[in-house]
Amino acid sequence: MLGKIVQLLNSLLSSSEKNGMTLGKIGSTFGPLLLRKSSTDTSPTDAKSEIIQTLAQEFYRIFHFQGDDIRYKENLVETASLDKLLEKLLDEFSTDLTFPELLFFSHEYYVPTDQLLQRLFKMYKSMKSSSSWDVRLRLRLLNVLKLWTDKQQGELETL
Repeated sequence: MLGKIVQLLNSLLSSSEKNGMTLGKIGSTFGPLLLRKSSTDTSPTDAKSEIIQTLAQEFYRIFHFQGDDIRYKENLVETASLDKLLEKLLDEFSTDLTFPELLFFSHEYYVPTDQLLQRLFKMYKSMKSSSSWDVRLRLRLLNVLKLWTDKQQGELETL
């Protein structure tokens, strides 16, 4: 379903000379409409607009990605498998402080909340050793889960 919506946005963008729908107009029109707002959502409308703009502009790269790697464009994740996204989520050397928030804000477009939560719990349980590395990864995962619960509390309460 999301693929069809984004394909429509991409076709609007392709015909922008005829219909007057520039990338900015598509983002500001469809961002607030397509990205739901929960009672605890503190994300600004311009962030939603940016997400829609990116989806419309990068439709083919996002929805036709094949592979098990992360592709970057201008230091932002362009395409990735879910496993690679979760790996990046726990990367303690990552300097992208917005990545966890963006992942949790947009995850429902590629994985349901309950499945993402199960994957994160499974990752946590797999880190059984008391090595300093596993302890650091578990703490990182707990911090990421705390961020998610703080930002998207209403979403998690429905599970």
